[in-house]
Amino acid sequence: MSLSPTARERKAAQTCANLSEAAITLFREHGVERVTIDDICARCGVTKGAFYHHFPSKDHIITYAVNHEMDRYIEERFHPLTDRSVCKQLLTLQMLSFSYFRRLGKSMTRYSYEGQIRSLIELKRPERTYVSCLSQIVLQGVEKKQFRTRLDFENCYMMNIILYTGFLFKWASVPQEQDSLYQWDQILEELITSLFV
Repeated sequence: MSLSPTARERKAAQTCANLSEAAITLFREHGVERVTIDDICARCGVTKGAFYHHFPSKDHIITYAVNHEMDRYIEERFHPLTDRSVCKQLLTLQMLSFSYFRRLGKSMTRYSYEGQIRSLIELKRPERTYVSCLSQIVLQGVEKKQFRTRLDFENCYMMNIILYTGFLFKWASVPQEQDSLYQWDQILEELITSLFV
């Protein structure tokens, strides 16, 4: 038995990546609401059947594209250092993620979350860079009993996701012209540090 991906699996992964990159480019150029599945397929040179083989809906491609790009962003910039406190590691990861969403913009962030909610898309997949990094950090915190709570790993992971998702959702829903009223980085830092003993 070979643990290496087969040629078919590699091709499928490449098709997903190509569709994702085409989608995110088109969404940025024209806005999510204007881009159709036909537009994404035409940009990639694939059929609608190939698209639907990989993504059941437009919600799925939006959510996948945003999170796939975020994982790459984090992979290039996040270097977990176990000699740093769990709090510092978590703060670094979430600030980096927030930096990505700021670059992405509020509109795309909202569409991603709306699609995720509307289509019940699960993003906790172990192969995702963000999920893997967050899991390692939360596991360390639970094992070292550094969180205020005594929840087990799964519940502590969910608590972190809820806290960060709520923060991002609120940030994305505040009109751009009101951003100067809020110290978003400081708010995120306070939320994260409040989790620790």
